[in-house]
Amino acid sequence: MASFKKTTLAILLAAVMALPMTLGNPVASKTGHAKASLASVFTPVTEATASPKQPDTAASYPQGPPFVTITVSNHHSNGVFTEHQKAIGTEYPDEVGGMKTPDAMSPRATSEFAVPTGWSGRVAVVEDQPHNAIIGDESLIEANYRIPADDPQHAVFAIDVSYVTGFSLPMTCSCDGAGPVTGCNKDLWYLDTCPAGEDNSQGSCKNPLRDDSNTNTPTNFFLPCKNLAYTYVNDGKAVSFAQCQSGHVSCCIGTDCPAFNGRA
Repeated sequence: MASFKKTTLAILLAAVMALPMTLGNPVASKTGHAKASLASVFTPVTEATASPKQPDTAASYPQGPPFVTITVSNHHSNGVFTEHQKAIGTEYPDEVGGMKTPDAMSPRATSEFAVPTGWSGRVAVVEDQPHNAIIGDESLIEANYRIPADDPQHAVFAIDVSYVTGFSLPMTCSCDGAGPVTGCNKDLWYLDTCPAGEDNSQGSCKNPLRDDSNTNTPTNFFLPCKNLAYTYVNDGKAVSFAQCQSGHVSCCIGTDCPAFNGRA
C-alpha cells in the first residue's frame, strides 16, 4: 500500500495548474448579478493531495460519515452573494439534493449544504452590491470528500480558503473538534490598496500570480494572508487535510470570524 508521505506537495500544486478556470457567457442570476458559468473548477485539493506531516495511510484517520455538512455564515457588515460550483466530470456527484443556486445572504444569515463521498467543488463569494459579480476573481472555499487514489481505505475531507485567483471578502473555516483549520480573516481592502489594473471593479482584487507556479512569495496586497489562505499557487500550507472527519465544517465570512493561526 502506497504511503501518503510519498505523495508530495508538488502533486497538489500540479493539480492546481491542471484545473484552470475558464469563464463562459455570463447569464443573469435571480438577484440581477452577472453569474459566471465555469467550464472547470480550480480546486487545489484533490484525492491525490497529502501534506508532509500526515500519517502513513487513510486508515490512520477516523472514518467519516457518508456525508459532510458545510455551514456558511455571513459575519460581514453587508450582504454577500454566493455561487456553488462543482468539479467537471461524471465522477463528481452533486451536493445532496442538487447544487445550490446562486443566492444572496443578508448579514448574520447562514446557509448549509451537505456533500457525499466523491464530491469536489467550491463556493465563490462577493459582497452583494449592484455593480458586483462573480466572474472568477473572488475569494473561494474549496473542498473535496474523496477516497485517496494511493490508499483507498475511506474518504478523507480536505478544505482550503483560496485567494489565488483574487480576493473579495475575508473567510475562515473551522471543523468540529479541531477549531479553525484554514483561511484568513484579515480585510485586505483595508490593509492595502489593490494595485491599478487588478481591481476588477466588480468587488474583487485579481491575483496576478494565479497562473505562476514558480513563485513562493505573494504580492504585497495578498502578503498578510500568506500560508493561511492560498495567496499564490504554491501556498500549500493553507490546506486542511483530514481534520474534518467529524462530518461538519463551519465557514465564516468576515473579519470577526475565528482566526486561523497557520500550521507548521
